[in-house]
Amino acid sequence: AAACVVASLPRAHAPAGALAVTHAGMLGGSEDGITLDMRADGITCTLAPSLPAYIRAGVAAFVDGLLGEAGLARADVGFWAVHPGGTRIIESAAAALGLTEAQCADSWAVLRECGNMLSPSVLFVLARIMARPLAQPEPDPPPRHGICFSFSPGVGVEGLVFDGCDARVLNARACHAATPP
Repeated sequence: AAACVVASLPRAHAPAGALAVTHAGMLGGSEDGITLDMRADGITCTLAPSLPAYIRAGVAAFVDGLLGEAGLARADVGFWAVHPGGTRIIESAAAALGLTEAQCADSWAVLRECGNMLSPSVLFVLARIMARPLAQPEPDPPPRHGICFSFSPGVGVEGLVFDGCDARVLNARACHAATPP
C-alpha cells in the first residue's frame, strides 16, 4: 500500500522538502492509452500500443509546465521519480525528457522488484529515494529540487515538485519522523 500525507502552508513558510507545486492533467487525444477494467478477481490494466507515442508527445510539455509553475527548469531537478508502470512507460518518459539511465534507476528497480502497481507505483520510487544513505557533503552539490510524476487511465498525468531539497533532505526528514522521541 502507498499513501501520501500533505499539509498546506504558504510557500514562503514551507520547510525544505515541501511540495512546491502539484498538477494533474490529460495528455491530449490519449483516452485509449491506459484503460482499467474491474473484474471479480481484481483490476486489469491495458496499455495501448499507442501509449509510448502519447507519452513522448505530451509528457515533456506537462513536466516543463509543472516545473515552470515553481519557477524551475529541468536543469534544476536533482532527482526524478518517474512512474514505473512498465518498460514502455519509463523508456518513453526518459526519451521525451532526455533522462539518463541513472536518473531513472529507482523507477527501473521498483518495476523489476514490484511490477506495475498502477498510479501509486511512483510512491514506491520516492520511498527508494528517501531510503538512500545520506551522502557526504559534496563540493559541487546537485540541484536541490525533485520531481515526481505518475500516469493514470486516459492518459492522465499527476505531478509533484519538491522545493529546496534533494534526496538527502527527504531522507533526513523521513528518518527523523520515524525516530521515536
